[in-house]
Amino acid sequence: MAEALPGEGHDPAAFAAVAKEYVALLRQHILKENQVLFPLADAVLSADDDFTAMARFQTASSEQCECVHATFEAALMRWESAINEALHCHRTS
Repeated sequence: MAEALPGEGHDPAAFAAVAKEYVALLRQHILKENQVLFPLADAVLSADDDFTAMARFQTASSEQCECVHATFEAALMRWESAINEALHCHRTS
């Protein structure tokens, strides 16, 4: 997706195609988590294990949240601009 972002050699259609592939990949990933990983974790983790894992996740998440949020927000803004441009080019062609 980064290679198809606005700039020299920008191809809005290529960005849109790659973005669609990324959406499909994310959907497959989430489906696998929901249907395989989470049920498996529920089956093997005790309530105490679950509580400990969640506490550790929240600690790690809060420590990294601001940096990760800023990174994702910047990427989202670039992608939004590219999507808007791709939609504009599609409508005018």
